[in-house]
Amino acid sequence: MILTTDHQLLTATMKIRLKNQKKNTTCLRFDVSSDTTEYRIEVANGSEALRAVAEERDRDLLWAEVKTVMLDAAQKQLPTQRNKHKNIWISEDTLELADKKRNCKLTGNKEGYAICIIEERGTKEYTKRQKQTYQHAF
Repeated sequence: MILTTDHQLLTATMKIRLKNQKKNTTCLRFDVSSDTTEYRIEVANGSEALRAVAEERDRDLLWAEVKTVMLDAAQKQLPTQRNKHKNIWISEDTLELADKKRNCKLTGNKEGYAICIIEERGTKEYTKRQKQTYQHAF
């Protein structure tokens, strides 16, 4: 029995390019040199509550709870540590303005972002002068 059709076999070669995904996690660094007693008290209270139920819980679940207690206490009580910049001629005011501008952009605050851009125009010239005086000092 011979079947005739007008269909032809088709072969194809395809390439798939996967899109890179960016990680949105940032490492929080806390300034432990300014350790406060409130932080110690809050961690101690949280750890005492966990000790009471430690025997009933799984090890991994208990670790996750300890981690959340410590991070929550640190976020409430300890200040975050600023990264040390290689450009030492940049003043703290300029770095604070850059942080303010970044936060306005991330939160979608268009009015605050526009104000930061206007303020930044003057600080760019100031930073250039600071850099030149720093370079001429050496």
